[in-house]
Amino acid sequence: MKSSRSFFEVIAALFGEPSNITERETTAEYIYSYQITTLKSPDKSVLESKLRSLLPIAKSTTISIDSDIINEKIFYSGCNETIEEKISLLSDILSDQESEENVTNITIKLDKKTDQRELFIINPKALVDFWDDGGIYKSLEKINTVILNYDQLIIPNSDESIRRLRIGSNTTRRNNILSKRRTSCHFSNESQFSLIPEDFDFIESIEADPLKCFFRKIKFYCLLTFICDYSRLDANSSNLIVALNGYKYLQTEIDQQEEIAGAIVKEYHQIYKWIYSEGDTSDKIGLARNIISIHSQDDSLIFLRSGTMKSILSGYQIYLKENIKQYIEIKNKLSDHIHDSSLKAMNIANGLASYLKNSIFSLVSFFISVILIRLLAQKETKVVSDDVYIIFIMLLVISTFVLFFSIYEINTEIKRFDLSYSKFKNRYKELLNKDDLSRILDNDEQHLSDMTYLQEKKISYTAIWSIILFLLFVVISCMWAFFEPPLPPTA
Repeated sequence: MKSSRSFFEVIAALFGEPSNITERETTAEYIYSYQITTLKSPDKSVLESKLRSLLPIAKSTTISIDSDIINEKIFYSGCNETIEEKISLLSDILSDQESEENVTNITIKLDKKTDQRELFIINPKALVDFWDDGGIYKSLEKINTVILNYDQLIIPNSDESIRRLRIGSNTTRRNNILSKRRTSCHFSNESQFSLIPEDFDFIESIEADPLKCFFRKIKFYCLLTFICDYSRLDANSSNLIVALNGYKYLQTEIDQQEEIAGAIVKEYHQIYKWIYSEGDTSDKIGLARNIISIHSQDDSLIFLRSGTMKSILSGYQIYLKENIKQYIEIKNKLSDHIHDSSLKAMNIANGLASYLKNSIFSLVSFFISVILIRLLAQKETKVVSDDVYIIFIMLLVISTFVLFFSIYEINTEIKRFDLSYSKFKNRYKELLNKDDLSRILDNDEQHLSDMTYLQEKKISYTAIWSIILFLLFVVISCMWAFFEPPLPPTA
């Protein structure tokens, strides 16, 4: 099907030679108005054919004819069974006026609202004038409605053919991108506009310059809200105010009349796609803002030096290398800490063993010395006298106390050891991904092994200590109660 505009020109010519032609188009309707000095009766079959040809793109078509001597209207919606009668009646009325010269105003109005989610564009320039009217705020408001209510644009080409372009984006993608923007950007008017740059991926397929330039500007405004720290639409001026905090702080107020170069939009679009692709958005957007702030011209976000995206990628490579270096350092620190923790666990266990050795050695050494001296002296009837036995009991009590104190000490050290590890691990949770941290620490396997080692050592040393003290008590008690040294031979 050819462009609809040619249909209106043909329809206009059916009534005479048109002059003072004006066109107005909105999202919902198209109005073609003109004047005819000498009105003629249209060819009925051609007029009916043209009206029927408009049905695929219009819900209804209205032709209004108004002059000092005639006031008629034809309404056609495709289900009007009397259209032939109306055209015949109109033709009869006009045939009576054909020879008279009288200025007649004719208006052809097309209602573009259809049941399909298709927006047919008849006169791109007229529609852009409507969308552009009222400032940036109103333009975004109108386009936001278009994106949400239509799936396709049907646009006339220069050769009078038409092109169908898919517009908008799927809901999941839209919600995901808007959610990411909330974490890194603040757009004061977000509740009113849900546009994302992907809604305008069709721009390069447009031939009509007015539409391409208009949508390019709308896409540019949209891109800035996804890159800058802060953006808002001023209610009074309807201008877009954006602020970016990089190495330099930049604030720009954008007027609707500002011409936006296609190369600038392309550069910002590349930056946007890189930021919101896979990876950490907050890190990438921070780096991008730094580079943009030093690549802007005249401290304006409208003018950007070419090659900004390349500089951002170079900066990101350096950033990644620094991050990898830091990552390796952190990983090495974690490995060193795990090794040091194992040594600390061993030292704690050795401390308890040292307590045991010193206590038992001192106790045994004392009594061996006493017993040997007494045996050699052979002055006492008992190897272990009552006095020595009392001293033994006192030392045994002291050794038992040392045992309990050592158990208390090692329990305290074990708790401190476990708490120290937990605090150490929590510090690195802010620097590393949770799963990566668990992988490096081997799911705490070494720490749990150290804890098990300490508990086992505590139990074994406590048992050995207790058994030795018990055996000493039994042996010394028996020696005190029953054993007497042999009497020396008489002279």
